[in-house]
Amino acid sequence: MQYASKMIILYGLAFFLSFYGMRLIHHFSNEKRYRNALLSGLIMGSVQSLLVILVHLSELVGMPDARFLIIGYTTFFYGPFAGIIAGFISSIVICIVNGTILWSLLLIQLINIGLYSLAYFYMHRKLKTPKYIEITLFVIITSSVVIFLASLIASDNTSYLLSLSYLPYLFVFASMLMCALLGISYQDKENQEFIRTLNVHSEELSLKNAEIEVLYSQASDQQLRLQDNLRKMIDYQERIEFLAYHDSQTGFYNREKLFDRLRHSRSEDLGCLGVMLLIGIKDSDKIEVSLGNVLIETLYYLVGIEIMSFFETISGGQMYSIGKGRYVILFNDDYENKEIIDVYRKLSERFVASIKINTIEMKINIIAGAINFTNETLEPEQWMEKCEFAMFDSGKMKGSNRITWFGQELLERHARELQMEKSLYRAIENQELYLMYQPQFNNNQVMCGAEALLRWRHPQMGEIPPGIFIPIAERNGLIDDIGKLVIQSACRYIYTNRSLFDHSAIHIPIAVNASFLELINPNFTERFLEILSQNEISTDQIKVEVTESEVSLHYSDLLQNLRLLFSSGIGVELDDFGTGYSSLNHLGIMPVQTIKIDKVFIDRILEDEKIGDLVEMIIDFTHRFRMKVVAEGVETKEQFLWLKQKKCDVYQGYYFSKPIREEQFSALIEGLIAENGNVDAEENS
Repeated sequence: MQYASKMIILYGLAFFLSFYGMRLIHHFSNEKRYRNALLSGLIMGSVQSLLVILVHLSELVGMPDARFLIIGYTTFFYGPFAGIIAGFISSIVICIVNGTILWSLLLIQLINIGLYSLAYFYMHRKLKTPKYIEITLFVIITSSVVIFLASLIASDNTSYLLSLSYLPYLFVFASMLMCALLGISYQDKENQEFIRTLNVHSEELSLKNAEIEVLYSQASDQQLRLQDNLRKMIDYQERIEFLAYHDSQTGFYNREKLFDRLRHSRSEDLGCLGVMLLIGIKDSDKIEVSLGNVLIETLYYLVGIEIMSFFETISGGQMYSIGKGRYVILFNDDYENKEIIDVYRKLSERFVASIKINTIEMKINIIAGAINFTNETLEPEQWMEKCEFAMFDSGKMKGSNRITWFGQELLERHARELQMEKSLYRAIENQELYLMYQPQFNNNQVMCGAEALLRWRHPQMGEIPPGIFIPIAERNGLIDDIGKLVIQSACRYIYTNRSLFDHSAIHIPIAVNASFLELINPNFTERFLEILSQNEISTDQIKVEVTESEVSLHYSDLLQNLRLLFSSGIGVELDDFGTGYSSLNHLGIMPVQTIKIDKVFIDRILEDEKIGDLVEMIIDFTHRFRMKVVAEGVETKEQFLWLKQKKCDVYQGYYFSKPIREEQFSALIEGLIAENGNVDAEENS
């Protein structure tokens, strides 16, 4: 019984050591099969070795112990490789303890490992749960039989009866050990399978999550792109809407915005609108030719800014730019026409000073047309046409502080101009155009020249001033014919009265006006000299006047003819000086001999100190370039004396003489010759 108790204790110890060995193996095990088998063999071999040493110390030498069961367990759960390692370690320890190799025990170990290997391969077929019971019984019975056989072969001190006496104990403890170990093993295996399943699902979830993250990232990117596209589309739509109602170059409200405003007001019966004022730049076509497309847009912008800033407090800041340097201001019906005229006059004063674009200084004159809104049912385009009609009429007039109002009076005047245009063709043929001469005088009030002025005597309309019919002639292409007529008439007059003009006692050159349309003709100078030759007129007997504004606008186009005239000995005079776009800019390089100060300045020299200073500066500046100065429009003695004090050279105006006919002018020349003859006679006596 004591022997059996030791055996039970020894088997119990083997059970607990095996159990915790198994737990340790499972703690360090992973999916790497061979490392797991190696670890199992080492641990179970160590347990078996410890058991052999304990058997030896307990003096149960030769007794069959749990070594076969432990090695079999190792083989069953971790494969033949683990069982061989455990058996090898156990055999070495037995050899060391006993001092010899027990070949019989080694053979039994190999048989034991082989049998448990078969059980291992059966188990790994993934049998269902009921099959585990069969395997368990198979292992238990096999273990018991093997251990019993071992007792017969290896234990010399053990009889059959003794072996049979502890066989039930062996069977019970072996069954208990195997059931416990199998239960734990299968539970761990199920746990591992569950964990492995969880890991698989976790990996699947991770993959799904990664896919979701990728999809989310793609969706986020797509959303960002959609938002960006939406933002761009909104910006593009806003840009389209902006361009639909704004000028693309200046950003001002455009024609469409104006028409939309007029349509909206029309739906309200135009009750809130009183006047449409259209403002333009005088001679804008000529300025555009001079500046080019880029600079003209800059000019339009600067003028628009000036107009808008002026009208901001008056009309709510809504100025409309309709292109080509034209701007519309809408006034409500609270404004009377007289108030609008006063407002426009103040605006025109802003453009007295020159506007500088890059290095070019330009003096801008503005023109304006206006129309009163009525209950008349008209489209916005029709209102605009009427207003433009009035503005273009305003451009024909001198000055920039007047508004032309659309109405019956304007229509009647326009009808007369149309009739005049038709009559102008016949006027040349019927010799209705003629010249008058306005004498010019020096500081001693002695006549020293004259200007030929064209007039038109219409059979029905009477005398028509050149300020009316010359623009018509420029528009319909008659200006060349009229210009040729003027030169021929002046030369014929000089030729007819050559006895007067060739007199040695006097020198009275005649100045004729030439339009810029004539001067841009490359054949102008050749034709001019040909007419002089035909009438046997010397080049010092005639001069050519060209307005300063036209020279400034078309300087490069006119320069060739101006130089040819100058080099041919024909004097060139710059008319209306100070009213143009560049004033003193080209004065030093222009091929001119005389500067004519415009009447606009002469009228104010005694009233406005600044104007007086300006005129004095022009006189001094002109003399520095060795040119003469002619003052136009001298009408009073006070003006003459003031100009004389400032060393002006020549005077022209009603104070000395109004324009006179040929016979009157001839009489003045005869009188001048007579006076000079008397002076000579007195000096000789």
